[in-house]
Amino acid sequence: MTIKKKIAILSLFLGVIFIVSGIFEYNKSCHPNSCIVNFSKSLGGKASLALKKTTQRTRYYGIAMISAGAIFTLVGGVFLCRTKK
Repeated sequence: MTIKKKIAILSLFLGVIFIVSGIFEYNKSCHPNSCIVNFSKSLGGKASLALKKTTQRTRYYGIAMISAGAIFTLVGGVFLCRTKK
């Protein structure tokens, strides 16, 4: 097995891991813990804004991980196709 093939397989593997973990992060931002949400709404003001910021940050982090995973997967696929020729 050549080094290019190993790099391609590693890149594909990392891409899939990034995509799966990004999906989990994005879903976590869509469905936050209801107990924490109710408590922060009862406090109002700064607590509610802090919860919105962390939820938004988690959503953007998930989207970034999904994008990075797609790039890694595409690069790994291209490398793997070129090594087969």
